[in-house]
Amino acid sequence: MAVVEALVHMRITLLWLWLGIFLFVSGWLQTGHSQYSSPPEVVIPLRITGTGRGMSAPGWLSYSLHVGGQRHIVHMKAKKLFVFRQLPVFTYTDQGALLEDHPFVPDDYYYYGYV
Repeated sequence: MAVVEALVHMRITLLWLWLGIFLFVSGWLQTGHSQYSSPPEVVIPLRITGTGRGMSAPGWLSYSLHVGGQRHIVHMKAKKLFVFRQLPVFTYTDQGALLEDHPFVPDDYYYYGYV
């Protein structure tokens, strides 16, 4: 019985060792690959007031973004009633007392759209 328990313990130890080696190698390969990624960029969105195709739909905004040497146009619209206006947020103090707060959520905080 003791031999069987020792073999099971050894197998579990080897499995943990292989898992550690696998995680180390996979993380090491990702850090080696990350050195070839492009550096971070500062992107300044430029608002587009009119489109060449005609009138834009009311409520929609368009921005031009220059990212990675390419120009992208982002069209978006404010999503109304996305979050409940009187959204309760519950937190606890250090002493364990329950606090309720109703933070201000602006109407034009969430957008949806397409590129």
